[in-house]
Amino acid sequence: MKLKDITHISQETRERVYQRDSYDGWACCIYCGKPRGIEVHHFIERSRGGKGIEENLVCLCKGCHTKIHQGDTDLQNFIRSYLSEHYEGWNEESLIARKE
Repeated sequence: MKLKDITHISQETRERVYQRDSYDGWACCIYCGKPRGIEVHHFIERSRGGKGIEENLVCLCKGCHTKIHQGDTDLQNFIRSYLSEHYEGWNEESLIARKE
């Protein structure tokens, strides 16, 4: 299987992430709470082999998405905590696709 296939986010997965990260039925940024301009972000980036699975994805507004890609460590730590609270046994290493 190619890396792009493993890192791809299926529509079904995207919908589950929107549902998980919603408030009153609307997907919102998990960090600032904005309900507009929502984008799905890979916690472990696609370029590093981050899988396109729920456990590696969060909803962020465009502003927060930009911040995370600029290296905002507070936001990175917030996302880490958020995901670990939602998934028992959550482990960053399991989110990375490995060549076999």
